[in-house]
Amino acid sequence: MGGRLLAAARGADDWLATRLGPTRVLFVLSDGYGFSCQAEVIRHLAGRPGVVVATTTDRPRPVDEIVLADPQEATLFRAHYQDPRRAAWRKWHMVVDTHRSAFYPKRHALRLFMHHGPGFGILGAKVAVAEEFDGFLGLSAIQRGIFERLRPGLFDQRHAFFAVGFPKDDPFARNTYDRVAILTNLGLDPRLPTLLITSHWQAGATLRCFRAAPFARLAEAGGWNVLQTGHPWLWRGRRGGLEPAWCEALVAELRAVEQRFPHARFLPDLRVEPLLAAADLLVADHSSVMTTYALRDRPIVWFDNPEFEFALPEIETIYRAATHPFTEIDGLVAACREALAAPAARAAGRRLMRDTFHANPGAAGSVAAAVIEAIGRCCRVDGRGWARVLALSQRPDHRRRDLAG
Repeated sequence: MGGRLLAAARGADDWLATRLGPTRVLFVLSDGYGFSCQAEVIRHLAGRPGVVVATTTDRPRPVDEIVLADPQEATLFRAHYQDPRRAAWRKWHMVVDTHRSAFYPKRHALRLFMHHGPGFGILGAKVAVAEEFDGFLGLSAIQRGIFERLRPGLFDQRHAFFAVGFPKDDPFARNTYDRVAILTNLGLDPRLPTLLITSHWQAGATLRCFRAAPFARLAEAGGWNVLQTGHPWLWRGRRGGLEPAWCEALVAELRAVEQRFPHARFLPDLRVEPLLAAADLLVADHSSVMTTYALRDRPIVWFDNPEFEFALPEIETIYRAATHPFTEIDGLVAACREALAAPAARAAGRRLMRDTFHANPGAAGSVAAAVIEAIGRCCRVDGRGWARVLALSQRPDHRRRDLAG
Protein backbone atom coordinates (compact mmCIF):
# COMPACT_ATOMS: atom_id res chain seq x y z
CA MET A 1 0.00 0.00 0.00
CA GLY A 2 2.79 2.42 0.93
CA GLY A 3 4.50 1.84 -2.40
CA ARG A 4 1.31 2.53 -4.35
CA LEU A 5 0.67 5.72 -2.40
CA LEU A 6 4.24 6.93 -3.03
CA ALA A 7 3.92 6.15 -6.74
CA ALA A 8 0.64 8.05 -6.87
CA ALA A 9 2.17 11.03 -5.09
CA ARG A 10 5.12 11.03 -7.48
CA GLY A 11 2.75 10.81 -10.42
CA ALA A 12 0.75 13.80 -9.19
CA ASP A 13 3.97 15.70 -8.53
CA ASP A 14 5.17 15.05 -12.09
CA TRP A 15 1.76 15.85 -13.62
CA LEU A 16 1.76 19.31 -12.02
CA ALA A 17 5.41 19.99 -12.79
CA THR A 18 5.08 19.19 -16.49
CA ARG A 19 2.04 21.44 -16.95
CA LEU A 20 2.33 24.35 -14.55
CA GLY A 21 4.95 26.88 -13.55
CA PRO A 22 8.44 27.64 -14.82
CA THR A 23 11.20 25.27 -15.90
CA ARG A 24 13.31 24.67 -12.79
CA VAL A 25 17.03 23.92 -13.22
CA LEU A 26 19.52 23.14 -10.44
CA PHE A 27 23.29 23.30 -11.02
CA VAL A 28 25.39 21.21 -8.62
CA LEU A 29 28.88 22.45 -7.69
CA SER A 30 31.43 19.72 -7.02
CA ASP A 31 34.49 21.96 -7.31
CA GLY A 32 35.44 25.42 -8.54
CA TYR A 33 36.68 24.21 -11.91
CA GLY A 34 33.38 22.48 -12.60
CA PHE A 35 31.42 25.57 -11.65
CA SER A 36 33.48 27.66 -14.08
CA CYS A 37 32.02 25.45 -16.81
CA GLN A 38 28.48 25.86 -15.48
CA ALA A 39 28.77 29.61 -14.97
CA GLU A 40 28.58 30.49 -18.67
CA VAL A 41 25.33 28.53 -18.97
CA ILE A 42 23.84 30.03 -15.81
CA ARG A 43 24.57 33.56 -17.06
CA HIS A 44 22.58 32.86 -20.22
CA LEU A 45 19.69 31.15 -18.39
CA ALA A 46 19.28 33.45 -15.40
CA GLY A 47 16.52 35.96 -15.87
CA ARG A 48 14.94 34.25 -18.87
CA PRO A 49 11.16 34.27 -18.68
CA GLY A 50 9.77 30.93 -17.58
CA VAL A 51 13.08 29.61 -16.18
CA VAL A 52 14.18 29.37 -12.54
CA VAL A 53 17.87 28.71 -11.90
CA ALA A 54 19.45 27.60 -8.63
CA THR A 55 22.85 26.41 -7.44
CA THR A 56 23.82 24.01 -4.69
CA THR A 57 26.74 21.82 -3.62
CA ASP A 58 27.30 18.10 -4.00
CA ARG A 59 27.19 17.68 -0.21
CA PRO A 60 26.35 19.85 2.80
CA ARG A 61 29.17 22.22 3.65
CA PRO A 62 29.46 25.81 4.92
CA VAL A 63 29.11 28.31 2.10
CA ASP A 64 32.16 30.18 3.43
CA GLU A 65 34.31 27.11 2.69
CA ILE A 66 33.43 27.18 -1.02
CA VAL A 67 36.38 28.85 -2.75
CA LEU A 68 35.94 30.12 -6.30
CA ALA A 69 38.93 31.80 -7.91
CA ASP A 70 36.84 34.19 -9.99
CA PRO A 71 34.99 36.78 -7.83
CA GLN A 72 32.26 37.12 -10.47
CA GLU A 73 31.65 33.38 -10.38
CA ALA A 74 31.51 33.47 -6.58
CA THR A 75 28.87 36.20 -6.76
CA LEU A 76 26.91 34.24 -9.34
CA PHE A 77 27.00 31.07 -7.26
CA ARG A 78 25.84 32.79 -4.08
CA ALA A 79 23.10 34.72 -5.86
CA HIS A 80 21.36 31.45 -6.75
CA TYR A 81 22.48 29.25 -3.85
CA GLN A 82 20.23 26.78 -2.01
CA ASP A 83 21.34 24.47 0.79
CA PRO A 84 21.70 20.93 -0.63
CA ARG A 85 19.55 19.41 2.13
CA ARG A 86 16.63 21.59 1.10
CA ALA A 87 17.41 21.50 -2.61
CA ALA A 88 17.28 17.69 -2.61
CA TRP A 89 13.60 17.81 -1.61
CA ARG A 90 12.49 20.53 -4.00
CA LYS A 91 11.06 19.84 -7.42
CA TRP A 92 13.41 20.33 -10.37
CA HIS A 93 13.01 19.49 -13.99
CA MET A 94 16.77 19.17 -14.50
CA VAL A 95 19.75 18.70 -12.19
CA VAL A 96 23.05 19.55 -13.93
CA ASP A 97 26.37 18.03 -12.78
CA THR A 98 29.95 18.31 -14.03
CA HIS A 99 30.99 15.23 -12.02
CA ARG A 100 29.47 12.04 -10.69
CA SER A 101 28.43 13.61 -7.42
CA ALA A 102 26.80 12.51 -4.19
CA PHE A 103 23.84 14.84 -4.74
CA TYR A 104 20.65 13.10 -5.82
CA PRO A 105 17.17 14.66 -5.95
CA LYS A 106 14.42 13.04 -3.88
CA ARG A 107 11.78 13.83 -6.52
CA HIS A 108 11.86 12.96 -10.22
CA ALA A 109 14.19 15.14 -12.27
CA LEU A 110 16.27 14.66 -15.40
CA ARG A 111 19.95 14.38 -14.57
CA LEU A 112 22.19 16.18 -17.07
CA PHE A 113 25.95 15.93 -17.33
CA MET A 114 28.24 18.58 -18.77
CA HIS A 115 32.02 18.41 -19.18
CA HIS A 116 34.41 19.97 -16.66
CA GLY A 117 37.20 19.79 -19.24
CA PRO A 118 37.21 19.89 -23.06
CA GLY A 119 38.40 16.32 -23.55
CA PHE A 120 37.39 12.67 -23.69
CA GLY A 121 39.07 9.45 -24.67
CA ILE A 122 42.27 10.52 -22.90
CA LEU A 123 42.00 9.12 -19.38
CA GLY A 124 38.56 7.61 -20.01
CA ALA A 125 35.98 7.31 -22.77
CA LYS A 126 33.12 8.89 -20.73
CA VAL A 127 30.67 6.41 -22.25
CA ALA A 128 29.89 5.07 -18.78
CA VAL A 129 29.03 8.64 -17.69
CA ALA A 130 26.62 8.99 -20.62
CA GLU A 131 24.97 5.72 -19.57
CA GLU A 132 24.52 7.01 -16.01
CA PHE A 133 22.89 10.35 -16.87
CA ASP A 134 19.63 11.02 -18.70
CA GLY A 135 21.08 13.83 -20.80
CA PHE A 136 24.65 14.52 -21.90
CA LEU A 137 25.69 18.03 -22.92
CA GLY A 138 28.56 16.89 -25.10
CA LEU A 139 31.46 18.49 -26.91
CA SER A 140 30.66 17.72 -30.55
CA ALA A 141 28.82 15.57 -33.05
CA ILE A 142 32.08 13.65 -33.49
CA GLN A 143 31.97 12.72 -29.80
CA ARG A 144 28.43 11.44 -30.22
CA GLY A 145 29.49 9.32 -33.19
CA ILE A 146 32.32 7.75 -31.17
CA PHE A 147 29.97 7.03 -28.26
CA GLU A 148 27.43 5.39 -30.57
CA ARG A 149 30.13 3.25 -32.13
CA LEU A 150 31.21 2.07 -28.69
CA ARG A 151 27.63 1.60 -27.41
CA PRO A 152 25.22 1.17 -30.35
CA GLY A 153 21.76 2.45 -29.53
CA LEU A 154 22.92 4.42 -26.49
CA PHE A 155 20.93 7.51 -27.46
CA ASP A 156 17.90 5.78 -28.98
CA GLN A 157 15.53 5.62 -26.00
CA ARG A 158 16.64 6.46 -22.47
CA HIS A 159 19.60 8.78 -22.98
CA ALA A 160 19.90 12.02 -24.94
CA PHE A 161 23.04 13.66 -26.34
CA PHE A 162 23.35 17.33 -27.28
CA ALA A 163 26.45 18.57 -29.14
CA VAL A 164 26.76 21.96 -27.42
CA GLY A 165 30.54 22.39 -27.02
CA PHE A 166 32.50 23.57 -23.99
CA PRO A 167 31.03 26.73 -22.41
CA LYS A 168 34.03 27.56 -20.21
CA ASP A 169 36.08 28.28 -23.33
CA ASP A 170 33.63 30.78 -24.83
CA PRO A 171 35.54 33.95 -23.77
CA PHE A 172 38.79 32.46 -25.06
CA ALA A 173 37.20 31.46 -28.36
CA ARG A 174 35.77 34.98 -28.75
CA ASN A 175 39.28 36.43 -28.33
CA THR A 176 38.30 38.61 -25.38
CA TYR A 177 41.79 38.67 -23.82
CA ASP A 178 44.41 41.33 -24.59
CA ARG A 179 47.77 39.61 -25.16
CA VAL A 180 49.86 42.78 -24.90
CA ALA A 181 48.17 43.84 -21.66
CA ILE A 182 48.58 40.37 -20.11
CA LEU A 183 52.31 40.21 -20.85
CA THR A 184 52.89 43.83 -19.88
CA ASN A 185 51.19 43.25 -16.53
CA LEU A 186 53.52 40.30 -15.98
CA GLY A 187 56.51 42.54 -16.65
CA LEU A 188 57.38 40.79 -19.92
CA ASP A 189 58.19 42.11 -23.38
CA PRO A 190 55.17 41.43 -25.65
CA ARG A 191 57.39 41.75 -28.72
CA LEU A 192 59.06 38.45 -27.88
CA PRO A 193 57.46 35.09 -28.67
CA THR A 194 55.83 33.64 -25.55
CA LEU A 195 55.91 29.96 -24.63
CA LEU A 196 53.48 28.51 -22.08
CA ILE A 197 54.20 25.21 -20.30
CA THR A 198 51.24 23.40 -18.74
CA SER A 199 50.99 20.09 -16.92
CA HIS A 200 48.37 17.62 -15.75
CA TRP A 201 48.66 16.43 -12.14
CA GLN A 202 48.81 12.69 -12.74
CA ALA A 203 51.83 10.41 -13.10
CA GLY A 204 53.14 10.63 -16.65
CA ALA A 205 52.47 14.37 -16.98
CA THR A 206 55.15 16.95 -17.79
CA LEU A 207 55.89 18.18 -14.26
CA ARG A 208 55.54 14.73 -12.75
CA CYS A 209 58.20 13.35 -15.13
CA PHE A 210 60.59 16.26 -15.58
CA ARG A 211 59.86 18.54 -12.61
CA ALA A 212 61.35 22.01 -13.33
CA ALA A 213 63.58 20.89 -16.22
CA PRO A 214 61.30 22.04 -19.11
CA PHE A 215 60.94 25.47 -17.51
CA ALA A 216 64.70 25.75 -17.01
CA ARG A 217 65.65 24.42 -20.45
CA LEU A 218 63.37 26.84 -22.29
CA ALA A 219 64.37 29.79 -20.11
CA GLU A 220 68.07 29.02 -20.69
CA ALA A 221 67.55 28.83 -24.46
CA GLY A 222 66.57 32.51 -24.49
CA GLY A 223 64.91 34.59 -27.15
CA TRP A 224 61.40 34.17 -25.79
CA ASN A 225 59.22 34.63 -22.73
CA VAL A 226 58.48 31.44 -20.80
CA LEU A 227 55.39 30.97 -18.62
CA GLN A 228 54.92 27.94 -16.36
CA THR A 229 51.57 26.82 -14.97
CA GLY A 230 49.88 23.52 -14.19
CA HIS A 231 46.96 21.77 -12.54
CA PRO A 232 46.17 23.35 -9.13
CA TRP A 233 46.58 20.00 -7.31
CA LEU A 234 50.30 20.07 -8.16
CA TRP A 235 50.98 22.98 -5.81
CA ARG A 236 49.42 21.90 -2.51
CA GLY A 237 49.15 18.13 -2.36
CA ARG A 238 46.78 15.84 -0.45
CA ARG A 239 44.60 15.54 -3.55
CA GLY A 240 45.17 13.04 -6.31
CA GLY A 241 47.63 11.17 -4.08
CA LEU A 242 50.19 14.00 -4.18
CA GLU A 243 52.23 14.44 -1.03
CA PRO A 244 52.58 18.01 0.30
CA ALA A 245 56.35 17.65 0.71
CA TRP A 246 56.74 16.70 -2.97
CA CYS A 247 54.57 19.63 -4.03
CA GLU A 248 56.49 22.08 -1.84
CA ALA A 249 59.79 20.93 -3.35
CA LEU A 250 58.41 21.29 -6.89
CA VAL A 251 57.16 24.82 -6.21
CA ALA A 252 60.56 25.77 -4.75
CA GLU A 253 62.33 24.46 -7.89
CA LEU A 254 60.03 26.41 -10.18
CA ARG A 255 60.44 29.57 -8.10
CA ALA A 256 64.21 29.19 -8.34
CA VAL A 257 64.03 29.07 -12.15
CA GLU A 258 61.83 32.15 -12.19
CA GLN A 259 64.34 34.04 -10.05
CA ARG A 260 67.24 33.14 -12.36
CA PHE A 261 65.68 34.39 -15.59
CA PRO A 262 64.01 37.81 -16.04
CA HIS A 263 61.89 36.52 -18.93
CA ALA A 264 60.46 33.53 -16.99
CA ARG A 265 57.30 33.52 -14.87
CA PHE A 266 55.89 30.78 -12.63
CA LEU A 267 52.13 31.39 -12.41
CA PRO A 268 50.45 28.73 -10.27
CA ASP A 269 47.34 30.65 -9.26
CA LEU A 270 46.22 32.42 -12.45
CA ARG A 271 43.47 31.07 -14.69
CA VAL A 272 44.89 29.30 -17.68
CA GLU A 273 42.76 30.97 -20.38
CA PRO A 274 44.47 34.43 -20.26
CA LEU A 275 47.85 32.66 -20.31
CA LEU A 276 46.80 30.67 -23.36
CA ALA A 277 45.72 33.89 -25.03
CA ALA A 278 49.16 35.42 -24.37
CA ALA A 279 51.08 32.39 -25.65
CA ASP A 280 52.46 31.96 -29.16
CA LEU A 281 53.19 28.30 -28.46
CA LEU A 282 51.91 25.77 -25.92
CA VAL A 283 53.94 22.96 -24.36
CA ALA A 284 51.44 20.41 -23.08
CA ASP A 285 50.95 16.78 -22.14
CA HIS A 286 47.75 14.72 -22.19
CA SER A 287 45.81 17.50 -20.45
CA SER A 288 42.72 18.63 -22.33
CA VAL A 289 43.96 22.24 -22.13
CA MET A 290 45.57 21.46 -25.49
CA THR A 291 42.14 21.28 -27.13
CA THR A 292 41.35 24.76 -25.80
CA TYR A 293 44.56 26.16 -27.27
CA ALA A 294 43.73 24.62 -30.64
CA LEU A 295 40.91 27.17 -30.91
CA ARG A 296 43.59 29.81 -31.64
CA ASP A 297 45.32 27.66 -34.31
CA ARG A 298 48.78 28.29 -32.86
CA PRO A 299 51.57 25.69 -32.65
CA ILE A 300 51.55 23.03 -29.93
CA VAL A 301 54.49 20.99 -28.63
CA TRP A 302 53.30 17.77 -27.02
CA PHE A 303 55.05 15.58 -24.44
CA ASP A 304 54.32 12.24 -26.05
CA ASN A 305 55.07 10.05 -23.05
CA PRO A 306 55.73 6.52 -24.37
CA GLU A 307 54.33 5.07 -21.13
CA PHE A 308 51.00 6.89 -21.38
CA GLU A 309 48.14 5.02 -23.05
CA PHE A 310 45.05 6.87 -24.32
CA ALA A 311 41.67 5.39 -23.50
CA LEU A 312 40.68 5.74 -27.18
CA PRO A 313 43.36 5.29 -29.87
CA GLU A 314 41.61 7.69 -32.27
CA ILE A 315 42.05 10.51 -29.75
CA GLU A 316 45.77 9.82 -29.57
CA THR A 317 45.85 10.06 -33.38
CA ILE A 318 44.19 13.48 -33.18
CA TYR A 319 46.71 14.66 -30.57
CA ARG A 320 49.60 13.48 -32.70
CA ALA A 321 48.34 15.12 -35.90
CA ALA A 322 47.85 18.49 -34.16
CA THR A 323 51.25 18.75 -32.48
CA HIS A 324 55.04 18.67 -32.65
CA PRO A 325 55.85 15.81 -30.23
CA PHE A 326 58.87 15.18 -28.03
CA THR A 327 59.47 12.10 -25.89
CA GLU A 328 62.60 13.08 -23.94
CA ILE A 329 63.57 16.37 -22.32
CA ASP A 330 66.53 16.74 -24.70
CA GLY A 331 64.09 17.11 -27.61
CA LEU A 332 62.02 19.92 -26.10
CA VAL A 333 63.91 23.03 -27.25
CA ALA A 334 64.31 21.71 -30.82
CA ALA A 335 60.60 20.87 -31.00
CA CYS A 336 59.71 24.41 -29.90
CA ARG A 337 62.02 25.99 -32.46
CA GLU A 338 60.62 23.78 -35.20
CA ALA A 339 57.02 24.62 -34.26
CA LEU A 340 57.62 28.39 -34.14
CA ALA A 341 59.46 28.29 -37.47
CA ALA A 342 56.52 26.56 -39.22
CA PRO A 343 53.34 27.64 -37.40
CA ALA A 344 51.04 26.32 -40.14
CA ALA A 345 52.65 22.88 -40.27
CA ARG A 346 49.96 21.16 -38.15
CA ALA A 347 47.00 23.35 -39.11
CA ALA A 348 44.92 20.46 -40.50
CA GLY A 349 45.45 18.46 -37.32
CA ARG A 350 44.49 21.42 -35.15
CA ARG A 351 41.33 21.87 -37.22
CA LEU A 352 40.35 18.24 -36.57
CA MET A 353 41.05 18.77 -32.88
CA ARG A 354 38.74 21.80 -32.82
CA ASP A 355 35.98 19.91 -34.63
CA THR A 356 36.29 16.97 -32.23
CA PHE A 357 36.24 18.89 -28.96
CA HIS A 358 34.54 22.23 -29.66
CA ALA A 359 31.14 22.56 -31.27
CA ASN A 360 29.87 26.15 -31.27
CA PRO A 361 33.16 27.82 -30.25
CA GLY A 362 32.41 31.10 -28.52
CA ALA A 363 28.71 30.30 -28.21
CA ALA A 364 28.61 26.97 -26.36
CA GLY A 365 27.15 28.55 -23.22
CA SER A 366 24.25 30.14 -25.06
CA VAL A 367 23.61 26.91 -27.00
CA ALA A 368 23.64 24.83 -23.80
CA ALA A 369 21.21 27.29 -22.22
CA ALA A 370 18.96 27.08 -25.29
CA VAL A 371 19.01 23.27 -25.10
CA ILE A 372 17.97 23.35 -21.44
CA GLU A 373 15.24 25.86 -22.22
CA ALA A 374 14.02 23.69 -25.11
CA ILE A 375 13.93 20.57 -22.90
CA GLY A 376 11.63 22.56 -20.64
CA ARG A 377 9.21 20.98 -18.19
CA CYS A 378 10.24 17.35 -18.62
CA CYS A 379 11.38 15.57 -15.47
CA ARG A 380 11.68 11.86 -16.31
CA VAL A 381 12.68 9.68 -19.26
CA ASP A 382 9.43 7.72 -19.24
CA GLY A 383 7.25 10.75 -18.70
CA ARG A 384 5.53 13.55 -20.56
CA GLY A 385 7.84 15.40 -22.94
CA TRP A 386 10.63 12.82 -23.18
CA ALA A 387 9.80 11.84 -26.77
CA ARG A 388 10.16 15.51 -27.70
CA VAL A 389 13.53 15.69 -25.88
CA LEU A 390 14.79 12.62 -27.76
CA ALA A 391 13.69 14.13 -31.07
CA LEU A 392 15.55 17.31 -30.18
CA SER A 393 18.68 15.34 -29.37
CA GLN A 394 18.61 13.58 -32.75
CA ARG A 395 19.21 16.79 -34.67
CA PRO A 396 22.59 16.69 -36.42
CA ASP A 397 23.67 20.01 -34.96
CA HIS A 398 22.66 22.08 -31.95
CA ARG A 399 22.82 25.79 -32.54
CA ARG A 400 20.62 28.33 -30.90
CA ARG A 401 18.75 29.23 -34.06
CA ASP A 402 17.86 25.53 -34.52
CA LEU A 403 16.26 25.16 -31.08
CA ALA A 404 13.37 27.60 -31.28
CA GLY A 405 9.86 26.28 -31.39
